[in-house]
Amino acid sequence: MFGPFLGAYGSENIGRKLTMLLIAAPWTLSWVLVAAAPETITIFLGWFTQGLSFGAFFAVLPSYVGEISQENIRGILGSMSQIFITFGLLSQYCIGPWVSYHVLTIGCVFVPIVFVILFVFMPESPYFYFSKKRNEYAHKSLKWLRGHDDVNRELELIQDAVEEEMKNRGTYKDLFGNRVNLRALIIVAGCKLAPKHHETRRQNYKNCADHLTRCSHLVTVSFTGQAVSTLHNWQPTLGCGVHHQGHSLADTFGAYEQPYWWN
Repeated sequence: MFGPFLGAYGSENIGRKLTMLLIAAPWTLSWVLVAAAPETITIFLGWFTQGLSFGAFFAVLPSYVGEISQENIRGILGSMSQIFITFGLLSQYCIGPWVSYHVLTIGCVFVPIVFVILFVFMPESPYFYFSKKRNEYAHKSLKWLRGHDDVNRELELIQDAVEEEMKNRGTYKDLFGNRVNLRALIIVAGCKLAPKHHETRRQNYKNCADHLTRCSHLVTVSFTGQAVSTLHNWQPTLGCGVHHQGHSLADTFGAYEQPYWWN
């Protein structure tokens, strides 16, 4: 809940790239706390730090990907984050049954470290450079991203977009002070924080997390209450992970043509 505010502040003041690199530090710390937790409160602290990092990171990532991408692939690249989220879950379901809790969590410590090693070579967003009047750096950044020097036309479009955004720049006061914006915020927050027993939320919002957590129990117990002995307790979870990964891939790479009967 608070992470996106931190991510947005860092993104606008120190840059998209540096913000994401800095977020990797508390993200790594969160996994260390979970892996080496001497007591339950430490695990909760690790989860809180992880949630804060996750919220901050994914407040910046879509902006960065959208700003460095070419227009014809911007949509599909923006959708790739959901694929990698479900792939990360699936990898845990594949590895988790065969290793101990500490081995699994210690392995997760290295994920943000690898991210830093690979991402540190990426350039900053040219949009950020233009917003800070560092036009020469924006030119170098876009040339690196496109792999050629003929970027003047695109630079002009980016500069125009940034100037237009700066003219119509909003603030948090506009978010909370405007009735329309405040109503939209309340609706979104209400959907996210709705009671767990609400049927619509249970079917739509809890599927990815709650069902994956409980499916090993739900599937291995029949409707009569007798255990299904042919299934191991990890198989239903793995199956649900594959199912969600398949949906993410289909949503990103599938066709979006409307069926003839839609209208």
